[in-house]
Amino acid sequence: MQLKTCASCSKDKPLEDFISKNNTRSCCLECRRGGRAKRYRDNHKHKLKNEARTYRLKNPFHTLCSGHKSRSFRLGIPFNLTPEYLEEIYPENGLCPVLSTPLILGGTLNDNRQQLASLDRIIPHLGYTKGNVRWISYRANAIRNNATVEELKAVLAYVIANQPAQE
Repeated sequence: MQLKTCASCSKDKPLEDFISKNNTRSCCLECRRGGRAKRYRDNHKHKLKNEARTYRLKNPFHTLCSGHKSRSFRLGIPFNLTPEYLEEIYPENGLCPVLSTPLILGGTLNDNRQQLASLDRIIPHLGYTKGNVRWISYRANAIRNNATVEELKAVLAYVIANQPAQE
């Protein structure tokens, strides 16, 4: 078996990997295919970015489900959600159940971040599992983040006690 060194990856590969329509190439088939894909991505960045954004906006529950699945894996916590379940538990009126503000579903950070729909884990260590998540606004989730009920009551008591007098 004849071998040839690829000019791109510098690996010795069978000559068949270099032949294309009765002539030989300096790069192997694997490198040519990889290069083609990279060139396409480089030359069509704007188009691919717009297609991805359009998909995210048309399929927000699928996109958010996928993102939370990755986050669960990274954090090592349980995950068993589906896009259908996330859509099923989304508030019918589209309002945050905590702050009664409109939720923005599938938005971007350019939108009002405080109103973006955020998936809240009711009991954090149980992970993103059915029955343990609910949709609230990013702001409500940030307020609730790691605070206990006692801490939230203490903050509320402090705010009420130290509120300036209204004239």
